[in-house]
Amino acid sequence: MPRICAVYGCNKSKMKGLSLYGIPTVKYDEGNSILELTKKRQRLWLKAINRADITVENIKYYHQVCSDHFVSGRPAYYRMDTDPDWIPNKNLSRPNLGKNTTIGMNRHLRQLRRFENKVRFNVLATIFPPKKKNTNENLLKNQISIRASLGKILSS
Repeated sequence: MPRICAVYGCNKSKMKGLSLYGIPTVKYDEGNSILELTKKRQRLWLKAINRADITVENIKYYHQVCSDHFVSGRPAYYRMDTDPDWIPNKNLSRPNLGKNTTIGMNRHLRQLRRFENKVRFNVLATIFPPKKKNTNENLLKNQISIRASLGKILSS
């Protein structure tokens, strides 16, 4: 079979500057949460492709989607379900099926910033551990030790 884009209305084939990506497979060996996530992704890809002849039961290796249907030019990693490129959502033959790409991209960038800030905070916390807070008990112990030191100095 020729390698052409499977999206309804798109007939681009692999040429210079254009890549083709296979429909995601379901991952059965990584736990229930990943199984559900990959099933959902595959279902959404098939919905975006919008072809009655391609179903979950008959996905073939030559059913692929070209890079023109992704904001960044390629699909996102399967665990990054907030990324707008998690499913094809650009240049489709019907109105946008997924999230609004700008809203999805903004949400994805916010999530990445939160993750980077969390990592940055953890690194700083290991380099500069937080100081112990002075409690009333610690202050009282300090005062007693200062008085004892003064008493020894004065008595000698």
